[in-house]
Amino acid sequence: MRSLSKVYSYYNTEYRSKFELNTAKFLRKHKVKFSYESTSYAYKDKVLKGVCDVCGNKKIHTMRSYTPDFFLSNGIIIETKGLFTAANRKTMVAVMEQHPDIDLRLVFMRNNKIHRKSTMRYADWASKNGFKYSIATIPDEWIKEPIDD
Repeated sequence: MRSLSKVYSYYNTEYRSKFELNTAKFLRKHKVKFSYESTSYAYKDKVLKGVCDVCGNKKIHTMRSYTPDFFLSNGIIIETKGLFTAANRKTMVAVMEQHPDIDLRLVFMRNNKIHRKSTMRYADWASKNGFKYSIATIPDEWIKEPIDD
């Protein structure tokens, strides 16, 4: 669930962060056709310490929905992240495992450590988990990639 933080309006769309707003401005400046939060993906999320009331099975799941930030006209899906929490990382892995056909890429505002005591950074995590990523902005190569049929 998203917090009730400030929204940023631009071209009749409300963005949830300044980073998303700046990404939208970047895309418009580069004349890239895109939509914002236009499609959601259902995925199964493991329930920790859950037990089925009917059969007693401890391996149970709940259905959740994930809505990426930007959908580029060439089929690339962009998720922008300032803070990349453990919950975010878990969601990204689950969505990609269950929807291997989508081209989901990450754009991090900064290449922070995944947590204070870790040496692993956001980029390290993305590489380790098979995600294409960028720091601060969308690379020109992504914008110029042809539409994948």
